[in-house]
Amino acid sequence: MTQAPATPQPLWIQQLKQRLTPRENAWKAQPKQATATRLAGQVDDLLYGGAAGGGKTEWLIEYMIAQCELYPNNRVIVFRRVYPSLNRTVIPRAKAKLKGRAKWNGQEHTFTFPNGSIFEVGSLQYLDSVIDYQGVEYGCIGFEEITEFQQSQVEFLIGRLRSTIPGVRPHLVATTNPGGAGHKWVKRWWVKPKKEDIEPGEMPPAPFEVWRPAATADVPRPRSRAYVPATLEDNPALMAADPDYVHRLNANSKRALREALKKGDWDAIDQIEGALWDAAELDRGRVRPEQLSMIGVARRVIAVDPSDGEEGGDEFGVSHVAKGMDGVGYVLGSWAWQASPRKMAERAVGLYYEVGADAMVIERNHGGKWMTEVFRQVDPNVRIIEVWASDGKRTRAEPVSALFEYDQYALLPYRARMVGYQPELEDELVLTDFRQGAPSPNRLDAMVWGLTDLMLGHQTRARKPGGDGRHRGRR
Repeated sequence: MTQAPATPQPLWIQQLKQRLTPRENAWKAQPKQATATRLAGQVDDLLYGGAAGGGKTEWLIEYMIAQCELYPNNRVIVFRRVYPSLNRTVIPRAKAKLKGRAKWNGQEHTFTFPNGSIFEVGSLQYLDSVIDYQGVEYGCIGFEEITEFQQSQVEFLIGRLRSTIPGVRPHLVATTNPGGAGHKWVKRWWVKPKKEDIEPGEMPPAPFEVWRPAATADVPRPRSRAYVPATLEDNPALMAADPDYVHRLNANSKRALREALKKGDWDAIDQIEGALWDAAELDRGRVRPEQLSMIGVARRVIAVDPSDGEEGGDEFGVSHVAKGMDGVGYVLGSWAWQASPRKMAERAVGLYYEVGADAMVIERNHGGKWMTEVFRQVDPNVRIIEVWASDGKRTRAEPVSALFEYDQYALLPYRARMVGYQPELEDELVLTDFRQGAPSPNRLDAMVWGLTDLMLGHQTRARKPGGDGRHRGRR
């Protein structure tokens, strides 16, 4: 009797076998990464967090790939707060790993696997960006740098965890370093819960321990959690390939940030005394550029915090700030430029005309005296407002920081707000303690000068440009 030909296996099964068969240069999990994988299979919400360079991002990508290849038609997603961060980290690494295994769609921001599974990447720049994902179902949701997010965003997306695919257990995995807008709530959820978060009589959970928070009337069965601490020693491949990495972390002048990144110390960030801005407050007051467009701008300036002008010296701080038609101050952009005074002036003047600024605000002392003359040489028609630093940095910054504080009884609850997400500036705002001898917070200083001119209106002196003084950036 003639034997029937064998039925060819589906492509996804063939690829899965290839996935499970050791490949040349295949990724091999380090012991701590393997522990994270094991615990992620047991809990509802896993945090793999701590020191920079511990292999957390690599693990997250590999974990999501495995969820897609093991379960046909599964859908997973990894979030970063802003899309450019995905372009620098998750997307290029995932593309390299998935070459020949999944198809990338740049418009949809998805990798599609032969078995029908989809690995998506997304961003949540604003608090209400979560609405874009309403109604979508995911078998697994990942957050890269979860301390960038607000608790309300994560809780909303937990509601998107559901699946009818056999074998898929909907759950959340996250990676992060200490610090960021969500540092406090992330630390409380996973690392050091408060007494009221734990069932009476129970000990605080230890790392690697699976536990559930205390039940409440609203949440009778809380989601289970586990925390896997990451250290530099967990990633010997990095240390072998780049032994100077730890020395670069040690070079960070901010002790708290240095300890957080090098040791994964969650308490170090809490101990920044003297910082005037709160990350969560900045986040809650954040607006989209299109919102400011609807409000309208009454006046805008480019503010410059000069360096000493020496080659290899401090960076110039530059800030684009505006006063809206609603009377609120808005921070639209910030930069730190290291260039010669002439090149810096040329870039600043170009920005002045690009955004249609009304004036250039320049600190007169600490290099500003000669900087004004450089601007005159570049373009004599730029309207310059000189400011004088008669007080210390902290004294100048305190009234400006108060503008960002929420007042529930005021007609306008915020008197100053961030436009879009500006991580470099915001890090300076929440980490600067103004102690003597610390590096100059150039972006912060420039923003303070700009908002002081627009919102507080003191310690400024206008110098008219050449001609009748009516020239300005809008033309």
